[in-house]
Amino acid sequence: MEISHEEKQRQAQDEEALTGVEHKKKSWLKRRWIWLILIGALVAIVGIVSVIMRSGSETRTGGDGAVSSRTASDHSPGSEVILYVEGRSSVMVAVDENALDELINAISSRGDEVQTLIQSGRVLTVPNKTRVRIIEADFAKLKVRIIEGDKIMSEVWVPERWVR
Repeated sequence: MEISHEEKQRQAQDEEALTGVEHKKKSWLKRRWIWLILIGALVAIVGIVSVIMRSGSETRTGGDGAVSSRTASDHSPGSEVILYVEGRSSVMVAVDENALDELINAISSRGDEVQTLIQSGRVLTVPNKTRVRIIEADFAKLKVRIIEGDKIMSEVWVPERWVR
C-alpha cells in the first residue's frame, strides 16, 4: 500500500508540529534556567553590597556624643572609641605601660596603691565615656590618645576591656 503524496505532506506537517512543540518546551526550560541564574546573581550582588556598606561605614558619633565604631570590637590603631567602666564616673588611665601593670595589680589587691599611683602622677583620671583614638594595640592593653576633655592629646595606656 502506497501512501499518497497528500498523506506524506500531512505526516511531514505533523512531525514538524511535534518538533516545534518539543522545541518550544526546550526553549521554555532554557529560559527558566536563565531566569533562575539571573535571580541568584542579583541576590548575591545585593548581599555583597550590604556587607560592604556595613563594614565600610565610617566611625560616627551619636546624638549623646558616644562613638559607634565600625564594629563593636574594632580595636585597631586609628579607631575612635570611648573609655568606659560600668558604674563609674571616671576611668583611670596610666601614663606608660609599666604604670598600667602597676595599676592593674593595685586594683586587684584593693589597697592604697591606687591612690599612691594617682598622687605620683603615673595614673590619671578622666571622665567615663571619654573619646579616645587607639594608637597601639598590645595584648589586652591599648595605647590611646585622648581626643576630648581636660587631658586632650595625652597618650595613655588602658586595659582593652575598658574600651568600647
